[in-house]
Amino acid sequence: MGQPVRLAKKEAMNRLGKRGVASFFIIRKTANRKVAIWMTDASLNAYVQGLVTAYSAHADNEYAEWSKNYLRNQFKFLGIRAPIRRKLTNQFIKENGLPPKEKLRDVIFMLWDLPEREFEPPTTKVAGFYGPFGQ
Repeated sequence: MGQPVRLAKKEAMNRLGKRGVASFFIIRKTANRKVAIWMTDASLNAYVQGLVTAYSAHADNEYAEWSKNYLRNQFKFLGIRAPIRRKLTNQFIKENGLPPKEKLRDVIFMLWDLPEREFEPPTTKVAGFYGPFGQ
């Protein structure tokens, strides 16, 4: 496995387009600027993409619009209510297992960087299986 290539966020966004950006790279803050780290592990991308696909299949535009307005248009939403999201997450983990412990941080950052808020709670669920942040 090769070393990740560092890209400026704007350059990475231009390469990948608007949708699916966080599925392929992670944005991390450094002392001076944000950098995008290109992911070289295809299985890691497939894991995150699988969760994105599962959630996208259950999107509810009407509830997404309500949620967006409720939080003053600060965030994007898929419109998945919490009980459905929990069931989807549990089923996804049963079917696909957990990411390898050494890749846990990358999975968490990839999910957290997605624009829709529904991808943040699964990060705590996945991390919780390994203890405090994978330790």
